[in-house]
Amino acid sequence: MKPALDPALPERGSSCPPAFEIEAVSAGEAANASVTAHLSSCAQCQAYLASLQESRKAFLAQRPPELFLKQVAQRAQRRPEGRLGRWLALGIPATAVAAALLLVVTKPPDAIRFKGASFKVFLKREGMSEPGEVSADQRMRAGDSLRFSYQAPHDGYLLVLDLDSSGKATAFYPYGGAQSEPVKAGSPQLLSGTIVLDATPGPEWLLAVYSFEPLPAAPLLRQLEKQRGGTAVSLDCGSCRVDAVRLEKSP
Repeated sequence: MKPALDPALPERGSSCPPAFEIEAVSAGEAANASVTAHLSSCAQCQAYLASLQESRKAFLAQRPPELFLKQVAQRAQRRPEGRLGRWLALGIPATAVAAALLLVVTKPPDAIRFKGASFKVFLKREGMSEPGEVSADQRMRAGDSLRFSYQAPHDGYLLVLDLDSSGKATAFYPYGGAQSEPVKAGSPQLLSGTIVLDATPGPEWLLAVYSFEPLPAAPLLRQLEKQRGGTAVSLDCGSCRVDAVRLEKSP
């Protein structure tokens, strides 16, 4: 899973930096010196970055975080509590739903003793009037937009990592980041950034890694890439908590 490239975005040359590096800049991440230098002289990448920034502004204007979480909460209140928690009705025909998503929450290490930390994935699909929390037995498909929220029990640090069906691991929050970002205790926080599913089918893992101290992303990404094709994933990250969601994506 990766941010899908919009066909309407300006084309770039073969010598330009990878698209994800420009996308990280558009999301507010710091760029390395070589990317910054390239952006200062490449009209194609400047136009590409400007298009991404305009799209981001338009998305946030239509779906500010406060409204997004309010809509989700309102939908959740209309559904009874189930064995797996409250899942949102997405209005998808039954014939379009397959047993394609499994939610797995790993047990936190003994070094962390708390309850209530919560990693949630929200889906926005063309034709849906409101976002919905991703539920079990729901088919994901190309073009679906995902956002994440996290409720931390204490002030700490958070990484959201992805392991796709090809075995590539990526930091989704902060996008392309080198280490975890601070999170505050309290109500659920809608994380910045939106992921648009591409057309690559297969199983995929999303992992929220919470810790009391900042963690570097690179060692954890290497751990994940060694677990390609597994029926479960795990991370050795000391006194951390890992919440994992497994997706099965159709083209």
